[in-house]
Amino acid sequence: MKQIETEGLVLFSRPYREKDRLVKIFTEQYGKHMFFVRRGSNQNFMYKTAIQPLNGANYIARISDDGLSFINSVKEEFSYPRIQLDFMKHAYATYLASLANAAIEDRVYDPALYGFLKQSLDYLNQGYDEDVILNIFELQIMSRFGVQPEFRCCTLCGESAMNVPFDYCSSTSGVICYRHFNEVKNRYHANPRAVYFARLFNQISLEQIQSIHLADETKQQIRWLIDQLYDEYIGLDLKSKQFLQKMGQENSALLQAQKSLIDKKKNHE
Repeated sequence: MKQIETEGLVLFSRPYREKDRLVKIFTEQYGKHMFFVRRGSNQNFMYKTAIQPLNGANYIARISDDGLSFINSVKEEFSYPRIQLDFMKHAYATYLASLANAAIEDRVYDPALYGFLKQSLDYLNQGYDEDVILNIFELQIMSRFGVQPEFRCCTLCGESAMNVPFDYCSSTSGVICYRHFNEVKNRYHANPRAVYFARLFNQISLEQIQSIHLADETKQQIRWLIDQLYDEYIGLDLKSKQFLQKMGQENSALLQAQKSLIDKKKNHE
C-alpha cells in the first residue's frame, strides 16, 4: 500500500456497516479504486462533500493493489452545482459515470477516459445539450469495451462523404453507403439522419457541440441507433440507463398530453 496524491472523481458511494461508506473514486493517475471511509456516513464527517457522487477533489490517500484503499485527507474540492440541483442533468451524469465505471477494470491507468468524463460533466454542468454530450461519450468509449465500429467510411467501397445516405451493417461492423443498401440483408435500416450524426459524434470533440441543435425526433432516432449498437456489441444493462429511459418516457408522455390539450383547446376556439 502506497501513499499518493491525485485528483479524482467520485463515481458512486454506498453505506457500509452502520456509519462507514465504500466510495468508488476514478483517480486521474491510478485508475478506479474502492475506498473505505470510516465514519463517512456521519453528518459531521470532515470530507462529506468530497465523497459524494459526481463530486471530486485532490485526494491524499493510501492506494492498495488488491484490496480497499483509504483516504487520509482532501484538498481542492470541486463539484457541479447545476448537475446536483437539476434532477434530469443528474440522471445523465450518473449514467455517464456508470459507463466510465463499466468501460475499464479497476486500477487501470486511463487518464484520457478520466479527462473525457470530467470534460463531459463540465459541459453538462454548463448547460449544453445532455443528449448530444451523452451520444458523443457513448460512441467514443466503445473501443474501451473491445469494439470499434467503422463510422469513417463505407466498409464496402470506401465512400466517406457526409452528404450521402448511410446505414449501419452488422456483417461489415460498420457503415455502408446507399449504393449497397440492396446488397445486404442485415443492415439496421436506421434513419440516415441518425447515422449522419452518429458518424459525426464518433469523431468530433466536445468543444464543437455549441452549434449542434437537434429536434426531439432526431434525438430519438440517434438513441435507437446507439441502443442497437450497445445491445449487439456490448450488452450492458445499467440501472442508471434504465432510470434515464424511464424518465425520458415519462417526459415524452407528459409533453404529448400537453400537446393534446393545446390541440383540443384550439379546436374548441
